[in-house]
Amino acid sequence: MSTSLADAKVRYIMNEQGHPEAAVVPIETWRRMTSDGEAERLLNHPKMRQRLEESLASDEWIPMEEVMQRLGITQEEIDAFDLDAEVDDEGR
Repeated sequence: MSTSLADAKVRYIMNEQGHPEAAVVPIETWRRMTSDGEAERLLNHPKMRQRLEESLASDEWIPMEEVMQRLGITQEEIDAFDLDAEVDDEGR
């Protein structure tokens, strides 16, 4: 498991303009991010707490099926995604 999120092998999904739209993270990183300790640490950070509260209050949620359709990817492609591939600082 990575020692920090900065060290994790995060893969970015870009839109047609080359802007990041989504991210795929290794499952161990995801588990660490969603663990109670990580959530507590994030909630104790004022800016992160504000972002979380804004996100939860938003009514702009998009179902995963729609995200996949907009990005032109299938569940099979997500399942086959190589999380061990090397990426540069831009997530490519």
